[in-house]
Amino acid sequence: MDKDTQILIVEDSLTQALKLQYTLEQHDYIVSVANNGQAALDYLKEHAPALVISDIVMPEMDGYEMCRKIKEQESLKAIPVILLTSLSDPVDVIRGLQCGADNFITKPYQEDFLISRVNSVLVNRELRRTASGDWGFKIFFKGKQYTITSDRMQMVDLLFSSFENAVQKNQELENAIRELKSTQEELAQAKEEAEKANQAKSLFLASMSHDIRTPMNGIIGMTDLCLDTKLTDEQKEYLGMVKSSADSLLSLLNDILDFSKIEGDMLELEHIDFNLNNAVEDTVKSLAFLAHNKGLELACRIHRDVPVALVGDPGRLRQVIVNLAGNSLKFTEKGEVVVEVKVEDESEDYAILHFSVKDTGIGIPLEKQGKIFEAFSQADESTTRQYGGTGLGLSISSKLASMMGGKIWVESEPGEGSTFQFTAKFGLQKMPLSHKKLQLPDLKGLPVLVIDDNATNREILEEVLIGWEMSPTIAGGDDVLRVLEDAGRSGKSFSLVLMDAYASEKGAFEIASEIIENPEWASPMIMMISSVGMRGDAEKCRKLGIAAYLTKPIKKSELFDAILTVLDIDRAGPGEKDLVTKHSIRENKTCLRILLAEDNVVNQRLAVKVLTKRGYHVVVAANGKEAVAEFEKEPFDVILMDVQMPEMDGFEATAVIREKEKEKGGHIPIIAMTAHAMKGDRERCLEAGMDEYVSKPIRPQVVVDAIESVVGT
Repeated sequence: MDKDTQILIVEDSLTQALKLQYTLEQHDYIVSVANNGQAALDYLKEHAPALVISDIVMPEMDGYEMCRKIKEQESLKAIPVILLTSLSDPVDVIRGLQCGADNFITKPYQEDFLISRVNSVLVNRELRRTASGDWGFKIFFKGKQYTITSDRMQMVDLLFSSFENAVQKNQELENAIRELKSTQEELAQAKEEAEKANQAKSLFLASMSHDIRTPMNGIIGMTDLCLDTKLTDEQKEYLGMVKSSADSLLSLLNDILDFSKIEGDMLELEHIDFNLNNAVEDTVKSLAFLAHNKGLELACRIHRDVPVALVGDPGRLRQVIVNLAGNSLKFTEKGEVVVEVKVEDESEDYAILHFSVKDTGIGIPLEKQGKIFEAFSQADESTTRQYGGTGLGLSISSKLASMMGGKIWVESEPGEGSTFQFTAKFGLQKMPLSHKKLQLPDLKGLPVLVIDDNATNREILEEVLIGWEMSPTIAGGDDVLRVLEDAGRSGKSFSLVLMDAYASEKGAFEIASEIIENPEWASPMIMMISSVGMRGDAEKCRKLGIAAYLTKPIKKSELFDAILTVLDIDRAGPGEKDLVTKHSIRENKTCLRILLAEDNVVNQRLAVKVLTKRGYHVVVAANGKEAVAEFEKEPFDVILMDVQMPEMDGFEATAVIREKEKEKGGHIPIIAMTAHAMKGDRERCLEAGMDEYVSKPIRPQVVVDAIESVVGT
């Protein structure tokens, strides 16, 4: 066996030892292995290898101690020792010098570098035999004293090995930098390609949104108008199916678009001033017909301490409420659905509101309550077949609640119903618009009798009337005559009676007739409240002398305006009295002149019908150029501007109008109407000089609300 080719490996890691052994044997070295320092010393008592390669960190005896013991023995000190180290600290080199190590190899190492270093050490071993000489001196490093006993050749060899290690590591670092730079370039290219794909996706969604919503606007709008005409029962049934199918298709379209925007991080919230009462009450009211068809009570309670002048995204708030309340109505066969709003926290700048939707429906098992907020999921897959739906609504609502700074959850018991709850954070308007004062002397202490068979409705009406400083008395439908008789005997009379149309099996119209015909009850003004307006009810009210006929759920503002109108009629004395409805209240407001810029003939006819039915005067322009010409020809209160039109689009027309206003003065409100519903559409419209934005298909009430918000009616 050739001593010059024998190498002893000292390594406690079997994996590292085998790797090193294999590498050396591939280059014709004869290798032995010891698993710790003491085992290596025992081996050296009987063998004299040409080289020892040792790890530093080992149990019982580390590499430094083993090396020191080798160099202390006269018979062994000529054997070179290479230490394997990470060389993470300069002290490693000094400790190597102290113990007499001949060289360092840093880990991880390249195979060719290892073999080169081994060959160098073996060559230097022969050189040291002719130039050796012990010497020693003390050095200070990092505040500590070290005694160096290595001979000159050892020291030179060790320092050169440290330098070589540094060069090797520097080369590895440069290679890593080049690889990192290459990776960064690949990532940048991938990012650019992803952004292009994302932009293409956005353009596709915007195009699909526009192309689908435009005909949907005509289908839904014209069906609504047709349903308001005189129809046979069969025609009404067929059109009702068309309307229901179109609404379902639109809901599906909206869910898919919203889900896609959320997944692509393309959905942003608006931050605009809005009135909470209008946003919530109008949303709940839009579901009244569905509730009536199922024989359910639908109520809305906004607590008195809730701030109403908020800053946020009313559209997304409505969307969450519609999703939750719509689900409750879908899964409830009898009883009620109640939407409630409370204050959870409030400061000078913001308010955190707590919304809840409580129903008496089928309920959800505890183990399935978490699943319902996942995309395309429902508590039970069979419910999809029975009740329909994509399973996206609650997932989208959960994302929206999170985006609004809140969270969403559900409390439910199977067979007992569910309460869906969510919180949302809104800014508070710094200078909210002045609102009509509700505490008027005419209403303070006014005795009112509230008749309703539903306890929740009675509580809500009582709370609202007390908030207006009125004096309500609450009664169920079967108790109304007894309450009136008791009041008559005590000398008390009621100025106003709010009566639910279905409060008693006896029939609200019959009870109203008895109240009106009994002179002992001082002929109070009667306001009839119904879940939905039924054909013929208005005529019955006129014949009986009922003062007002309103549909539930009642907006606070509508109820207040109706009460004031009824009391004004009462003070006006005898004579012909018109029935007060939400329509008559609206018609008493100033008639507005509206310029409609719309190129689609179907949408023109639809918008004109909707607006004229609301009492507005409408002039139509088929494109942006005609809109500018009409604007210069005569004055208007507001412009409804379609965005996509031939010759001159809505953005160009708005820019021209705003330039002309700079010359002549004034500012006409412009409301954008667009079939787009993508991220940034609203901002683009507002930046172009428009005042408000509504997306198609156009909902009549949404348009009216937008008009009233910009003109201040």
